[in-house]
Amino acid sequence: MTLTITASTIMGLINWVWDYHQHKRIGDAQAEARLGASSAESAKSQVEELGAAVDRLTLANQAMWELLREKSGLSDADLASRVEEIDMRDGVRDGRVARSIANCPECGRPNRDGRQQCIYCGTALPSATGSS
Repeated sequence: MTLTITASTIMGLINWVWDYHQHKRIGDAQAEARLGASSAESAKSQVEELGAAVDRLTLANQAMWELLREKSGLSDADLASRVEEIDMRDGVRDGRVARSIANCPECGRPNRDGRQQCIYCGTALPSATGSS
């Protein structure tokens, strides 16, 4: 028995390998697209949750300010002045409260203000014990 390989057979095999490769790439791209869509949906959900949290905080702040204004006689100008003072504590008028960073007294690594323990070594941080 003689095996005859023709140009047509070789081209057919090459086409089959190429088709297989392309289908694999298409499948990979579809999987990646599904993952991207899932990530986008998750991000959208997180943005919606953050928006709802901001709305709740805005409502609570408005209620507190109205109560404080009624009970204390402070004015909107007093509030605006204090907001600007707090905003400028870091030297930048950007509408944000600056977060300070303190180095751990044990390992020397940076930790955000307000932490009770170093996130790296667990040592109690000075702000948690009341010292500066």
